[in-house]
Amino acid sequence: MHIFISYAKVDTQPIALKIRDALRSVNGLTAWMDESLESGEDWAVQIQDEIDHCDLMLVLMSPDVNRATEPRSFVLREIHYAQDSQKPILPIMAQKTRIPVQLAGIQFVDLTQNQAAGIEGLVENVCRRVGIPSPTELKRQVEEAERQRVAEIHRQTVEAEQKRQAQIAAQRQAEEEERRRQAQIDAQRRADEQARQQQNTQTAPSIPVMQPRPNAPQDWNKQYSEGSSAAYEAKVRVAGPSKSKGALPLLAGGAVLAALIIIVIVGILLSGVLSEDDKSNANDGVGRYLLEFSSNQTVNFTEGETSKLCLFHNITLGDSAVGKLIDISWDNWAENYYNLVEPRFMRSYAGKFQKDKEIQYNEVEAISHPWTVTEAGEYVFCFLVYETDYEKVKDFSTWINVTLTSSN
Repeated sequence: MHIFISYAKVDTQPIALKIRDALRSVNGLTAWMDESLESGEDWAVQIQDEIDHCDLMLVLMSPDVNRATEPRSFVLREIHYAQDSQKPILPIMAQKTRIPVQLAGIQFVDLTQNQAAGIEGLVENVCRRVGIPSPTELKRQVEEAERQRVAEIHRQTVEAEQKRQAQIAAQRQAEEEERRRQAQIDAQRRADEQARQQQNTQTAPSIPVMQPRPNAPQDWNKQYSEGSSAAYEAKVRVAGPSKSKGALPLLAGGAVLAALIIIVIVGILLSGVLSEDDKSNANDGVGRYLLEFSSNQTVNFTEGETSKLCLFHNITLGDSAVGKLIDISWDNWAENYYNLVEPRFMRSYAGKFQKDKEIQYNEVEAISHPWTVTEAGEYVFCFLVYETDYEKVKDFSTWINVTLTSSN
């Protein structure tokens, strides 16, 4: 499926490129936009040809589309030609502006609130319109296939376990039957032995009973018992006191060693907790933090035609912060960074900054500080540097202190 992107180069080319790349990443979609064509007959012919072959036209609405000066925006001509060709059109509010009359009444996609989430939703919308699986649907299909695979593995595992248990039960039953059979054989053998002995007794000759000789001990068990006890008591007297008491000092020494090990471990943990500054960008962002370009905690920051890098620190101010004074200070840094690094405190309309993302100048608002907080929301502190100067400051680092105090 082929998508045609109609936009005004003056104010929506960056977002048009993002939309084109997002659409091209979907299997089964192609997207085209005018990036380098110049006005002329060939230029108009190629645009006309792309519209003729597209399955859907995306129109990015922005102030330049509605400009009153001549020449009027070529986007309006593209809309008119697509409507004459009965091509489906999906309007997109890229920047706040009036809806062109040609698109009045058509439901549009709004990217002015959350651009990243809006582009993701736009891709889902386009996929539904042209009838191909969206990235979310493909992910769901993959997850469903994985769920079925896991369920099948579980089923096979259960069946294997049931089979194993059945084999164990059968083996135990066979062993029990063998044990009963052997018991019957032993019982029959004992019965046969008793019968044989009884028969021998009945046929054996009479033997006179032996009488004990004079002075012979009458209780052999008692004699051996007393003799054994006496021998044991004699051995005990020779061996001396029991050596089991020597285990007490050994146990005491082990307890002392274990206590020393615990004290050392607790001391190490406490020293790390009490001496280490907060090096993470966590919680509400108030506190002491280390910022360094080498950590790559940066976003691409675009001001007009200028590209910069922002080494950022997110600050979230809730309702409890309203009316308080926020102050940001930082440690001194080397003199060779003075004219290269610019500190700036800003309100963020794009949510929390995430590293390696791109921020436009219209997504933030610069605020001087110290500043009495008037509104809860997302804020950010930046160390700005031109991209061309990054190699000069890549070793830059400093600690910043973010504090909230009563404004009275």
